[in-house]
Amino acid sequence: MIIREARSEDAPILERLYRKLHPGDLPVMVSKERIEQISQHPDSYLLVVEDDSRLIGTAHLHLCLDVVRGDQPFAVVDQVIIDPECRSKDYTSFLMKHIETFCHQRKCVKVILTSDIKQEAAHECYTELGYSGESHRVYKKYLPY
Repeated sequence: MIIREARSEDAPILERLYRKLHPGDLPVMVSKERIEQISQHPDSYLLVVEDDSRLIGTAHLHLCLDVVRGDQPFAVVDQVIIDPECRSKDYTSFLMKHIETFCHQRKCVKVILTSDIKQEAAHECYTELGYSGESHRVYKKYLPY
């Protein structure tokens, strides 16, 4: 099992995964060009989990400048998905621990993780990893385009 940054040729597989994360939700379009833009952005990382050369999961990590903590950034993790056909807490734990190590190396003060309210199995895993959904709420509003 490895974690690496997404490559443009991963676009069709990532789109399939995101459609599973957002069934009947917003339009899902993953382009090779957008993956390339993300890979060039200094504080944005589109990570993928591979097992036996098969892409089975992804997470989008953003490092954000914090006005309160001096030069320490904070991290936001969004769009986390492990293919339901391969779903296992081991894959999610592996991915999240990798992200935490990455963030620790960059001296992040905290990791903010977003998760759909309906993803109860994922929430159980996140709680076991030490994440709390009790102290804060994340609000989201999709803007018309």
